[in-house]
This record gives sequence, structure tokens and C-alpha cells, in this order.
Amino acid sequence: MSIAWTPRKPDRPARGGAAVGLLEELPASERYAILALRLWCDGPDGRETVARDISRGLAPQLAVQIVNDFADLIHILLQGARRPIMRHGGDCACFGGDEAAFSQMIVAASAGDTEDAMAFALVLMTPAAAWTAVQLAGGIGLAMLALCRGTHPPTKH
Repeated sequence: MSIAWTPRKPDRPARGGAAVGLLEELPASERYAILALRLWCDGPDGRETVARDISRGLAPQLAVQIVNDFADLIHILLQGARRPIMRHGGDCACFGGDEAAFSQMIVAASAGDTEDAMAFALVLMTPAAAWTAVQLAGGIGLAMLALCRGTHPPTKH
């Protein structure tokens, strides 16, 4: 019996990068999470854009907290990643599997569904990183939902 190994074709998307949908099909809070991830990872200008957007939509003290929590979440995501996190370009109309898992983790955590949030987080991160990420994601998700609705987020109990 012999086993043949064929290297991955360069035209095939990396794991987590294959398109799974279009941004326009997503609810606003999921789309917001993906676009914020893309912008933040693009560098200082993108981070400033995310911070400015959050600051315009939330009370000053809450905005500072959410921006800091989002920065911590992205740091945990990247440092605790199982493999490189794939994302599409800022102007890309579609989104990939990793971006979908990231947004679903945030949405599930904000709804208080810790088990589902952990399931999505574990697709991307090690268990220790995933647990910490889910703890941060709940408040971030509530704030993103409020930003999309133009209201202030409820206090999470």
C-alpha cells in the first residue's frame, strides 16, 4: 500500500478563508463584527476607524471600555489561534469561515449562549484562549448590537 501526498494547490483558499457568504446577507451586528475585525487587523488607521466609530455611537466611558475590550479580544484571538486566522480584504463583499466563526462567537456570547460561543471560539483558538475570548465577546456584542440599532447597550448581568 502506498500513500501519495499532493501539495495544496495555490488557487485553493487556505483553511478558514473560503468564502461562505456575502456580507449583505448578514444581520447588521454580524457584519459589523467582521468589518471591525478586518479594519483592526489592517493596522493603526483601521484601529482608529473602529475606535472613532464606537466613540461616536456610545457614551464616552462605555466607548473606551468597548474599544479596550475589542483590542484585548483581537489580541487573544491572534495569540491563541490554532492556526493563522484568515480574513478577506476590507472591500471584499464576501466573508470567510474564520470571519463567520468570529462573528457568531460574538453574537452567541452577547445572547448569553456560552456553549455556542465556545463552540465557535474553539474553531479558531485553543481552549484557554477561547474561554477568555468568550468572556469579552458578550459585552462587545451587546455594544455592537446597540451601535447597529442606534441605542445604548443594556447592562449585562
